[in-house]
Amino acid sequence: MQVGLRHFNSRTLDWLAVALRSGEHTRHALARELCERTGWLNAPGRPCLSAAAAALPAFAKRIGTELPPARDVPDPAAAPAVPAGDVLDARLACALEDLGPASLDLMGDAGDRHLWVAKMEAHHPLGWARPPGGQVRYWIRSGRHGVLGGIGFGSATWQLRARDEWIGWSADARSVTASARIAGSDCSSA
Repeated sequence: MQVGLRHFNSRTLDWLAVALRSGEHTRHALARELCERTGWLNAPGRPCLSAAAAALPAFAKRIGTELPPARDVPDPAAAPAVPAGDVLDARLACALEDLGPASLDLMGDAGDRHLWVAKMEAHHPLGWARPPGGQVRYWIRSGRHGVLGGIGFGSATWQLRARDEWIGWSADARSVTASARIAGSDCSSA
């Protein structure tokens, strides 16, 4: 069975059918085990839990059963741990060479996520809203001045109707192209 860009064998479907019908697993537990059974890991080697959870409804429909009810879990990024007032509005005016070494550093732990949300809410012209799908975020750092800002990339750009129509790229062609380019350890689900 293919879900998005990933192919799943009949053993995986058989396991999932039994697990869904048992009613003993949460959606999170199902997503985690799906990642473990299929080796669905991201580049740092962590399970692709969000993508696996997003694929579960397609599996349940194919199997003809219901998913366990979703638990009401608050979004950890919805209420930043860093009050927006604590995010300084430091404007920097200097020559480029006065920045020192500049770098893009991959955003790290949950504390970084809360700081990201607070900084985007305070400084982005549109504020902050959780983008759909997977994201990768980087801090823009200066060797002399610390964090200058952030830049993020989201999976929502995967399907852009205007672009696809302009270049004549069908969903099937996009899927084949992506399948040829994406290694087996990515977190793509659609």
